[in-house]
Amino acid sequence: MPPFSRAAALTAVLCVAVFATPRLHAQQFSGVMVDSHGSESARTPFYVGEGKVRWATTREDSITGAVILDFRRRTLIALDDQTEQYYTPSGDDPAAELADLFYIMRPSDLQDPCKGWNAAVMTDKSEPPHFACQSLGADTVNGRATTKWQLTYKRTGKTGYAWIDPHLHYLVKMQDPAAQTTMQVRDVKEGLQPTSLFSIPTGYTKMDPPAPPRPMHP
Repeated sequence: MPPFSRAAALTAVLCVAVFATPRLHAQQFSGVMVDSHGSESARTPFYVGEGKVRWATTREDSITGAVILDFRRRTLIALDDQTEQYYTPSGDDPAAELADLFYIMRPSDLQDPCKGWNAAVMTDKSEPPHFACQSLGADTVNGRATTKWQLTYKRTGKTGYAWIDPHLHYLVKMQDPAAQTTMQVRDVKEGLQPTSLFSIPTGYTKMDPPAPPRPMHP
């Protein structure tokens, strides 16, 4: 199985600290996730259906397969179009990190997004909230009406920004505190998505997941 986009995995790790479980009944649409870090950028097509998301996996700008996440069953399947095989990623697989990204892209409360975001990162109930949200009002991202939020990381005092599309109930842009990484959704096309996008293609066979990478030793 070709390695999954490290840029996409990095975005997942960055976002999982901030976002929470999505709603299942929401607008279906397709779009392109653009993840930029410094001078580098990655464009990844994705599709949001009824309770499922399909995220294309790429290598050197070519689509090599996909990751399909089923919200209701809490299952994740990785497809390899080159070998016509599929598998369920383990926790050590970068593809598994993409599940975190999907689960967190819809804030649980549009009026108080930090409520759900803080709940997502609290490993101990005695810990204080990690983030404070301040509404910055209406804004526009790639021609779509959004609400902009300033996120203050309480432990460091640094701030980041998040833009939520209330119609899609989806996070459509995020900027980290250092403003070095920006994630945004472009080319949004609303409408019902074909159910075939979210199922294993006919003829694909199951394979064992790739072995996790070995730790580096000095």
